[in-house]
Amino acid sequence: MNFEIKIFKNFDSGVEKLWDEFENQSHNYCFQNFYWLKNWYLNLDNRKKIEIFNVLIFQHKKLVLIAPLCVEVKEGIKILQWQGGDRSDFMCGLTTPNYHIDKKDFKEIWKKIKKEIKIFDIVYFKRQPKKILSTSNPFFSYLKNNEDYVIRSITLEKSFNFFLEKNIKSKFISDTKRRINGLKKIGELDFKIINNDENLKIRSTVKTILYEKILRLEKYNLKHPFNESAKNFYINFDNKCFKNGNLHLSVLSVNQQTISYHWGVVYKGTFYHLLPTITDSDYNKYAPGRIHLQKLIEWSISNNILKFDFTIGDEEYKKDWSNYNENLYSYTELNNFFYFFQYIFLYLKILIKRFNIFTKVF
Repeated sequence: MNFEIKIFKNFDSGVEKLWDEFENQSHNYCFQNFYWLKNWYLNLDNRKKIEIFNVLIFQHKKLVLIAPLCVEVKEGIKILQWQGGDRSDFMCGLTTPNYHIDKKDFKEIWKKIKKEIKIFDIVYFKRQPKKILSTSNPFFSYLKNNEDYVIRSITLEKSFNFFLEKNIKSKFISDTKRRINGLKKIGELDFKIINNDENLKIRSTVKTILYEKILRLEKYNLKHPFNESAKNFYINFDNKCFKNGNLHLSVLSVNQQTISYHWGVVYKGTFYHLLPTITDSDYNKYAPGRIHLQKLIEWSISNNILKFDFTIGDEEYKKDWSNYNENLYSYTELNNFFYFFQYIFLYLKILIKRFNIFTKVF
């Protein structure tokens, strides 16, 4: 078969060197960046319940695929899954660009991976893309998947005005202009990107974003995923360690009063729109989140960004801007017959979720 598998059960320098060298040229999303996953793991409050399996696959002694897996214990059940938890919107591996592995070889490799890991009861791979950028994802192609989430994005143009004319309804454009003009009549409207060298300002701004985000969700009695682990992921994110990308933290202000925030990243030619929020103020009638988003898209085009990714979620505001959408997929597999009924329960929940009846994630 000419394949070899090496498994690292940590994020030490040995695997980091191999990963960084491979990632520099690989097809992957920001969620498979080495530091992204390491930061996720180091900030977990239940680290003792998660065992890391960084699977490196070599063909003819050349690294061709990295599968960042882990086994998490949930209610006594050991679940084999992708790393990243709620901090990773797309879950998959890293692959050589345009790499193709045939079904027979993949099945053998998958069998070997499971044999090496051993200690798990159920496989649950969620939020898997059909492709890893433009390269086929073998964990989708050769495993039986179900639809999981909808993701939306924008394929950007070379000119912002051309983008608006081609993609956005004229009524929406004029309404946004009216709101911008309304804010400008009140005072100076300022869109600012915080410099990544301003560590103290970044830290305090991120804390404010999280506070405002949670406050807003709780106001509408909506559940939020921002436990201490999640908050620490954003607060402790170190741009210097985030190779192949940069943190993008921005604010929108009127008369020096901040009315909208955004935490995201730019990674390998894609802008990832990840953590937007607005403050609770009298300015909300001007749709500051929409204006902020327009500023981010305009900035992305002027900086030659190729894609603006809204990631998971099918919120209405994304539909106003996006010109491309696709599905993510999930895969389940039973490895321990003792947990057959739990497996069936999980599988049924996935099927129900597919028809938008039940959306609680296992």
